[in-house]
Parts: sequence; C-alpha cells; structure tokens
Amino acid sequence: MLWDILEDLTLRVHEHSNPIRAVKFFGEGHRFIFSADYRTIIISEWHSLKRVAELAIPLKKGDSPAGEMLMDYVNNSMLVLTRLGPQTYRLTILSFVEFTLKFVFSADIGESGTPKLAEFIQLDKQGIVVVEESAVKLWTIEDGFIA
Repeated sequence: MLWDILEDLTLRVHEHSNPIRAVKFFGEGHRFIFSADYRTIIISEWHSLKRVAELAIPLKKGDSPAGEMLMDYVNNSMLVLTRLGPQTYRLTILSFVEFTLKFVFSADIGESGTPKLAEFIQLDKQGIVVVEESAVKLWTIEDGFIA
C-alpha cells in the first residue's frame, strides 16, 4: 500500500508474500519502485503501478530470512545489500535493462559491523562503498567480481 500524501490517496500495489524489507524509488525521474522481501524483488512502474519485473532472490543452503536490506541503482546496475546475521551480509549485483531484471553476482561479507549505507561509487572503476558502524569498506568491480 502506498499513500500519496499530496492527493491523500492510498494506492494498492503488488503484494509480497513475506514482510517487505526495502522500498526505493529509482531511475530517471524516479520512474520505478523497487520493493523486496527476503525471497522476491519486484520492480513496478510508478505512474501506472504496473509490475514490470520480478526476480527470486538467490538463497544459499542455510540462509535464514534476511534482516534489513539496502538498495542503490546506477546506470542499469542495482546493488542490494541483505543482512544475513549479526556480522554477515550479502552484496548482490543485478542488471535492470529494458524491463528485464537479471542476477549478475553476489558475495557474502563476514566478520562485519552493522551496515548503515551501501552505494555504488565511481572512481577509476565502478565500486561499492559500505558504511558500517565503525568502518567504511570499499570494493572495486572488476570482470564481474568484487576485488
């Protein structure tokens, strides 16, 4: 359910089967809505509320339901940080091109603090920055892998 406070309207959008962990508007002019529970990512078009893409989140054996999730989007690439436990999170990269959402890769980061921010950053190469309670971590993306 979304609430348009300017018009005082509530809008029903696509339902998730599990509690929603993250919602974010993204794309040029905030054209799309990203919503995720621990099993599914749904992309909807904001103006029509039409579902344009859906993807099951890859889970590994032993994964427990995700805690908080963070998302960033730059140049058709989507970064999803999923908290797996008190000191572990997963960074997942997806591509979103022409209404198609595809898995690119993921990496589990252990022995970490609580993530507060996760974003793409452009240096000499595209990278990922994660801000934790007591650390800032930076990775570059090279040939589809975090280095």
